[in-house]
Amino acid sequence: MAVASFLDSFTIEQDTDLVSFEIRIDGSKISGAFHIVSMTIAHDINKVPSAQLLIRDGSASEENFAISDEEVFITGKKIEIELGYHNKNKPIFKGVIITNSHRVNSHCCEMTIDCKDERVNMTSSLSGNNHLNKSDFEIVGDLLRLNKLPEPEKPVLGNEIRHEQLVQSNTSDWDFMVSRLDVAGLFSFVDNGELFIKKPVLNADPVLHLKHGVNIFEFQADIDSRVQSPEVKTKTWDYQEQEVRTTDNDDPAEIDQPTDSEEEKSLKTTIDQIAAVLNKAFLIRGSYMTSEEQQLITNSKRIRQVLSRIKGKVKFQGTVRVRPGDFVKLSGVGKEFNGNVFVSGIHHDYADGCWFTEAILGWDESFFAEATNPKHAASTSGQISTIQGLHIGIVTSLIDPNGQFRVKVRLPLVNESDEGVYARIATLDAGNDRGSFFLPEVDDEVIVGFMNDDPRHPVILGMLHSAKKSSPNEPKDSNPQKGYKSRSGIRLIFDDEKKSVLIETPGNRMAELNDESGTITIKDPNGNKIIMDKNGITLESTAKDIKFKAKKSIKLEAQNIIIKASGDASMDAGGKAIVKAGGQTVVKGGTVMIN
Repeated sequence: MAVASFLDSFTIEQDTDLVSFEIRIDGSKISGAFHIVSMTIAHDINKVPSAQLLIRDGSASEENFAISDEEVFITGKKIEIELGYHNKNKPIFKGVIITNSHRVNSHCCEMTIDCKDERVNMTSSLSGNNHLNKSDFEIVGDLLRLNKLPEPEKPVLGNEIRHEQLVQSNTSDWDFMVSRLDVAGLFSFVDNGELFIKKPVLNADPVLHLKHGVNIFEFQADIDSRVQSPEVKTKTWDYQEQEVRTTDNDDPAEIDQPTDSEEEKSLKTTIDQIAAVLNKAFLIRGSYMTSEEQQLITNSKRIRQVLSRIKGKVKFQGTVRVRPGDFVKLSGVGKEFNGNVFVSGIHHDYADGCWFTEAILGWDESFFAEATNPKHAASTSGQISTIQGLHIGIVTSLIDPNGQFRVKVRLPLVNESDEGVYARIATLDAGNDRGSFFLPEVDDEVIVGFMNDDPRHPVILGMLHSAKKSSPNEPKDSNPQKGYKSRSGIRLIFDDEKKSVLIETPGNRMAELNDESGTITIKDPNGNKIIMDKNGITLESTAKDIKFKAKKSIKLEAQNIIIKASGDASMDAGGKAIVKAGGQTVVKGGTVMIN
């Protein structure tokens, strides 16, 4: 009796001698005459579930594939799979048929049907979008609604971080969704067509007890010290405070796996002991984040390391009792591996009337964005797929509501219709209350790069001319002129051929220093001109008067002074007038009147 009770505690399913299944296509059960050779169903954390059916079909003598010709397994049809024992079946997969393939060899003819959960449409194309002032879970909801998919129940998150701007660049909606959940310390999985978003519960009770020699058919696992570290640190540049901000993960003792018994803990090598092999902190270097976001990503990476302590797989009798995100308890597999282990995937295999389930043990220590989307490498902090190269931007606003002197710029290849995101400006000189302040104009085309390849932190590197927005200066191979022309037409021109500098307003008021002519010239559109050259200084007004006015004295001093008037000449003194000469004094006129 005691032996029976012991074995019952490890029983996964009752009466497993007869495996049964049911497959429905568009709600209708398929014919029992179809020979299903095998079925493979995979449910993994952060992946779209898949199923593959191998069906005996095809006849050389009849020269056809009869089952395929019935058009039961046409791509796009909905499929549901149930597995169980003695016709007590339970749902195990729901999705759509993606591919139908035929194979013929010397032994047999077969048809293979590949299926995916309906969320596969979120992976079908690379998208671009700007997500402004939203939390990660709100972004998830937006992406699901965009793909006409139901939203999951919201997990308990505490204080949610709202992102001022998140750029989704050349990334599928699924990958972007999962990458945002990932760094928030969450994971997703789909069970029977329903999306779940969960936070790892490190002290959760195991849903299954698996023991070597009792109910484990196959087992393989390893412990790798290279993926463990004594602590996780994140360093970012806080441009608002102009300093490096360093964040340490919360106390590892508080997030270590507390599910093992004290006896089990005493027998196995702890995470800290494994980490001590290399004894090196895991360092994340990232672009600017809020302090809350920085703490969250640091803790998330640490939890990933904790849950990756053991990685491997264990095979047992087929069951639907275990889902991704659960814990299973292992016994008899060695003291280092005994205890509760996180399950990141569940794979079901049916063949020849047998059904086995394989649990994928441990969670990869890398963030999702570090391991996906090979077209774009992950940012060094693993938060999001990077945006690479330089991008075109169109300026939409010059006012930064946060007072950080950023410019709002639309990235048309990311999203051509919205207002864009805020970007800092790389300028000639910048410092406290000093520097150059050449801002672009609204609708200007600019070139944009990204800090640390992080699409959330764009920087305007320069501005661009084109045929539509032409340069104010006609280019020449000799390239004689450099300069600037403002929106209103104010010009500052440096001419290397003339060796001159010109400042000119749109009203034709100008000042020029010219080495070629040896002149300094100031003139206006009224005919007034000042010329300084080797012959002296010339003041000229071709339209009106030249007036000299001083509060005290105007003094003219030279070897010779000549005053000539083509009309009248007069001198009027309110006080005493003196005309004095060291030599002869000559006063001439048609009539000379004195007093």
